[in-house]
This record gives sequence, C-alpha cells and structure tokens, in this order.
Amino acid sequence: MPGIANPIASGIVLARRRSFEWSQVGEEVVILDPGMGELLRLSSVAGFLWKELDGRKSFSDLVKNACRQYAVDAAVAERDVRNFLQQLMEWDLVEVIHE
Repeated sequence: MPGIANPIASGIVLARRRSFEWSQVGEEVVILDPGMGELLRLSSVAGFLWKELDGRKSFSDLVKNACRQYAVDAAVAERDVRNFLQQLMEWDLVEVIHE
C-alpha cells in the first residue's frame, strides 16, 4: 500500500481495521493480530492516536487533537502523526475511509 504523500491536502481519513483486537493496558494500547498471534504495544501517544482512528477524523483533526492533548508544536505533531500513520498503513492495521 502506498505511503501517505500529503495527507493534509488529500484530506485522508483512516480507521482501525476491525480484524485486529486491541485493549488499553495501563497507559499502553496493545493490539492483537489474531491470525498471526502477535502483539503490538503502542506508547501512550501512539495509543492516543490509535483510539482517534475512528473513521471520522481527518489527518488535520488528528494533528490538532495531538497538539491539544500533548501541548506539542504543530510542525512536530504533523511529522509524528504522519510517520505513525504511514507505519500503520505499512503494517496494514488501518484502512482508508476516504481521501
């Protein structure tokens, strides 16, 4: 699957794939791939973003929410959110709802 070239311009909206089970464990989010029996642990920040991937929020919404939640600079948040979403797409953990 191709990476996200310019998610703000494209207005991309992603959602968690329903085939993956996940839960909150302390401050981490743990994702289970039932087919492979593998666990993926997300940091608190990545877990926050994972929970935001409800199929309704655009890339820019995710960046704004990360800035509010963590009081981080918009440019830093944009870079980090983009990198995280690209990684999720490479791992096939999310699906594109619309671009």
